[in-house]
Amino acid sequence: MTRAPLIAAALFFCGLEAHAFTPCAPQGGTGLEAIQGEQAGSQVYSGAQMQVRVGVHKGAGERVDTQATLAALVARKADLLKMGWLVPAVGSVMSPVDTGSAEQREVLLTLVSAPEAAGDHEATLPSLPIVIRQTSGAKVTLCTSEHHVKVVDPTDENAATPRHDAPPLPELETWVAARWAIACACVALPLLAWLATLWIRRTPQKSGARGPQATPFQRASDALASLHTQKTMPTDRMADAATDAFRSYLAEAHGLRALECTTAELVARLGAVESTRRHEAKTLAWLTEADAIKFAARQLTQAERTEFLAAGAALLKTWDGAP
Repeated sequence: MTRAPLIAAALFFCGLEAHAFTPCAPQGGTGLEAIQGEQAGSQVYSGAQMQVRVGVHKGAGERVDTQATLAALVARKADLLKMGWLVPAVGSVMSPVDTGSAEQREVLLTLVSAPEAAGDHEATLPSLPIVIRQTSGAKVTLCTSEHHVKVVDPTDENAATPRHDAPPLPELETWVAARWAIACACVALPLLAWLATLWIRRTPQKSGARGPQATPFQRASDALASLHTQKTMPTDRMADAATDAFRSYLAEAHGLRALECTTAELVARLGAVESTRRHEAKTLAWLTEADAIKFAARQLTQAERTEFLAAGAALLKTWDGAP
């Protein structure tokens, strides 16, 4: 009787028959693809990341297929979980990363320590697959070495080496913060007040005295005089500005609602009051000429413009002597 049946029976009763871990098996290749060096930590905390840096040499035109590498890890996730390791999900930031030069690449594989039992223990990180894609599209699978890792339970109170709590972070109590704020305010406010006083004293003060304000007659006269220099202004706009200056004078100096009335309405009001009746005819004549320029598109030569503005200034002077 051979020993094989006895060994199989022993494995069965020990519970190792059904889900024994299948090691990574290299597949394919042209002989150029090879793993050249590995770096893995010797200790990891439970629930923390375990990273393996693998140097990979490949042929020209070949590339490390990180998506296929992740798929190969995901396909072995059940076996890896039984050994205390979690593989990253698709799209995770812990997915395999490929960096390096054209032929010398560095692949970073990341797993998470997830032991079934609490406490410190030794664990084995099994061989992991790395997939290389050839120019023909064929896949080559390389396998890393096994790594023995010490898994440390950060919550184990019965550990051989006691784990001291981290020093507390400095915190500022509410009253302490308020006390510092009050102290800063007591220093800053007087300083700001002193600086403001100094700035005010050094700033030259404007004189409060005002010169004599222009009278309504002076403002209207200045407006008419300024129109003499604006020779490029369209004729209708010139006439409109001249009548506005004159009507503003009547409103300010004599209390007439000249800006709101038509020429006919304004002249009718002048004729109804004895003190303004003597200006009725001259005012009617000048405003009628202005209306013809504004609304009838009457064009004026430069000499006619000067004459029109001079007539308005003369009319203004006659009004300025009215009671």
